[in-house]
Amino acid sequence: MSSTKTVRSNCLSLIAALAVIGAACTSGNAATAAIEPAEPGAEATEPTAGSEPTAAPQSSAPASSTSEPATPDGTSPTPAPPLPIADGLSPLPPQPAGVDFPTDTWPEGTLGSNVDADELASLMDTALNGDRFGRIEAAVVIDGGQLVFESYGNGFEANEIHDSWSVGKSVAHALLGVLAGEGRLDVMAPAAVPEWQTGDDPRAEITPDMLARMSSGLEWNEGIDVLSIVLGSESQPAAVAQVDKQLADPPDSVFNYSTGSTAVNGRIMGDIVGTGDNFVGWADDVLFAPLGIQSVEMELDLDGNWIAGYGANMTARDFARFGLLYLRDGVWDGTRILPEGWVDYARSPSGTNGSYGSGFWLNRFDDGDFVAEGFRGQKIIVLPEHDLVVVVLANNLSPEPTDTFAGQLVDIFTAE
Repeated sequence: MSSTKTVRSNCLSLIAALAVIGAACTSGNAATAAIEPAEPGAEATEPTAGSEPTAAPQSSAPASSTSEPATPDGTSPTPAPPLPIADGLSPLPPQPAGVDFPTDTWPEGTLGSNVDADELASLMDTALNGDRFGRIEAAVVIDGGQLVFESYGNGFEANEIHDSWSVGKSVAHALLGVLAGEGRLDVMAPAAVPEWQTGDDPRAEITPDMLARMSSGLEWNEGIDVLSIVLGSESQPAAVAQVDKQLADPPDSVFNYSTGSTAVNGRIMGDIVGTGDNFVGWADDVLFAPLGIQSVEMELDLDGNWIAGYGANMTARDFARFGLLYLRDGVWDGTRILPEGWVDYARSPSGTNGSYGSGFWLNRFDDGDFVAEGFRGQKIIVLPEHDLVVVVLANNLSPEPTDTFAGQLVDIFTAE
């Protein structure tokens, strides 16, 4: 069952992070997240047996739900509005026959014949017993819907809840999708932000889609402005930090990574379904509980709105459940959780940054992958061409050690 968690702060960690975040949050190649304090980490367990991309041509494809599985309440989902979906996306594989969805427990499998077990063991020994990759705390691999590998270390254990940081932005994409599928939100229509709807305010053109794709055009310096959320959300609503900004560029013309933009979408969702326990209960009913995710902690601001730019903390196995939902095109055990086309929308390159879709980074570790990423090295890597989900949880200030480790782990599991 979902629970709430108040916003935490650690000034020394935040100040130390500023330079790294400021450098990484450009329109380039590295994913970042809201700055948050480090968590202590835990003892290794044995593994379970077993050039920048360019934007693809986009077309406006309706995300209808005809002939699709029913929603959790048994009704047919309302068709979502037309979405910008790229051509040529890798097909999303269905769950293999005979493999149960991990709603209760993860079905376990063995390492594929392509996986070099000795190389994998050596990589994990280096990751958990040295400093080459900084502080790696968890690695989980789902192959064909089955748990084939997991390992924990540096003080972190399998049942511990890990901060999501900006992985929360990808969870926000899912919850926006639920509302879109129910016909309660059109992400391509002007955002329901009263502060922007007065007079001839040019911000009235901003849509939830632009907020999710980081192309709102609003002023924002992630390395500095994010502090107003992390340090200020117990004294002011998180979305205010972005809502009160003026346009620096025309809407949908420039990529500018903004935790504040996702916080605005969090407030928009709260205006629709309610705040505080109402929001947490709704999110559990429509997303987490159907997947069997029981560990999630959602961080709320002063007004009871979900921060959304971060704050969807859970265990490594539950992060893997979320990744499997996206690998399975938003369908879980015969039930459509996300509207048809919503996952393709997530992994379609933005017009302002070919490396970013809607709430996910693209082509980070393998062609066709899409990745939920968070500050300090949280990653859910979805690899449709290989039917894989790879989860990495770390506690590194610099992205380089975690990226290197994650890249090598993906290479081992995608080897021919």
